Amino acid sequence: MIKIKEVKKIMRKCKGYYTEFDTKSMKYARIPFEEGLFHQWGMDYYDGYKDGPVSYTVAIVELPDGKVIIPIANSIQFIK
Repeated sequence: MIKIKEVKKIMRKCKGYYTEFDTKSMKYARIPFEEGLFHQWGMDYYDGYKDGPVSYTVAIVELPDGKVIIPIANSIQFIK
């Protein structure tokens, strides 16, 4: 059986930013992160266009505090 600590050693570290909606300013805030664990690629979509929804690639990243974020693919960088 594989232990969680062993799996986290194999996962790639990354840094970058993600967006989160700020209810005080009613705007999206760009939040940087210095280190996260990349789990895998995923898909998300935006349904605000008049021609229909648009899908885009996201990364599924776990932050050191356990929070899981989904930054867009071009907003992360893999680190050693």
